Amino acid sequence: MANTINYSSASKPFIITALILLFVGTSIGSIWMMSILGTNVPQWFLGTFQLQMDGFLTLLIMGIGYMIVPRFRNIQLGSVKLAYVSFLLILASLIFQFRQAVDDDKNLSIWAMISRISGLIIFLVIIFGALRVRPKLLWLSDYFIALSSYFHNC
Repeated sequence: MANTINYSSASKPFIITALILLFVGTSIGSIWMMSILGTNVPQWFLGTFQLQMDGFLTLLIMGIGYMIVPRFRNIQLGSVKLAYVSFLLILASLIFQFRQAVDDDKNLSIWAMISRISGLIIFLVIIFGALRVRPKLLWLSDYFIALSSYFHNC
């Protein structure tokens, strides 16, 4: 009987989108730094900081969580479709947040928070559902996963 490693492809869109947001945010940030030299920069550039920091960090942490936890447990992810729903909700919250920074519309801010919290709740339900299975190896890693989830949401 061969040992197989269970993994899920649900983490791919999270990590790919996080890296794209990092690249876009860094490029826009480089252009924004030209404002120090006196170049006029449009107002919408100010919304890119939240897009890069919230988008990059949130999506990267969620993608790595969806990748590492099932591998440590050697189980399948509970629901890949729900993981994709959480991805779409986080992506929608980033779009709402960016549009809110450009248009200064408070309704978009509320929708951004609702969709972000919904995506994070789905993520935590899936991850904590996978954490119920005791790992055969690296059982102390649970403490670090719980701490990272706690400190990221603070």
